[in-house]
Amino acid sequence: MPVESALGLAWAAFVGEGAKLGGKSAVSAMPWAKLYRAVKGRLTAKRVVITGMPGVGKTVLRKRLCGDASIHFSLPRTSQYLKRQLRTGDRCYVDLWDVPGQAADEQRIAHEKLSGRGCYGVIHAVSYGYAQLRDSSAQEIVSQLSGPDLLDEYRKGQLIEEVNDLRRTLERIRAIPKKRRPRWIIITPTKLDLYANQAKRAAEYYSLSGNSPFAYELREFRARPECAEIGFHVYPVCTTIEPLTIGQVKVPSQFSDTERSESLALYGERLEDHCGG
Repeated sequence: MPVESALGLAWAAFVGEGAKLGGKSAVSAMPWAKLYRAVKGRLTAKRVVITGMPGVGKTVLRKRLCGDASIHFSLPRTSQYLKRQLRTGDRCYVDLWDVPGQAADEQRIAHEKLSGRGCYGVIHAVSYGYAQLRDSSAQEIVSQLSGPDLLDEYRKGQLIEEVNDLRRTLERIRAIPKKRRPRWIIITPTKLDLYANQAKRAAEYYSLSGNSPFAYELREFRARPECAEIGFHVYPVCTTIEPLTIGQVKVPSQFSDTERSESLALYGERLEDHCGG
């Protein structure tokens, strides 16, 4: 696949280099025959926590990174509890913990557990305003809306929620005892296929040096002496080919299924790099 593909150009916009496509895909689902390897992996795996607001695709990201092709939700399709899954990569093991996105007791309890145990790294999922609505009543209201500015207004509201969610997440990370604090935070713009043609703008928005409310929160966090050593990185990903429908507006995917798989492979390689693989 040429670097000039939609994925190649989008990855270059975020990472600053061409995507080396055609590599291994995401790890295969773990059969029972690999049970011993999995048990061994639990003992050596680096704990990585996935955070983010509802609708950005945290659960799908966790499952895809662990080779799980079964993506099932029950309405309103929100994660209710802290869930974990093992990525048995070629170079290292990653113990992925998925924190519920909704601001509920389950999320608070999950963060308290993680504060006590600590983590090696944090994946903070965002979606550049293209999050799926998870609340059924909100879905019903929005489905009746139309107008030329509907998508822009929807995204504006979602981006505001992203910043609020980031602020809460960073406050909780700062509360983790120093020895258990993450070494790095990977900002992960999901649903890359929906805005691949806006990748350069999105990369600037999420960059630590960017001129956005999101970047401002990152710099405020980084300016604190106790957080100065935490590294920040931005890697985009596409976990599933799914158009976004807001009212009468439909945003189509710009990727092929092959590009989705390549996107996950690229992301998985970077994750293993940061986990010491």
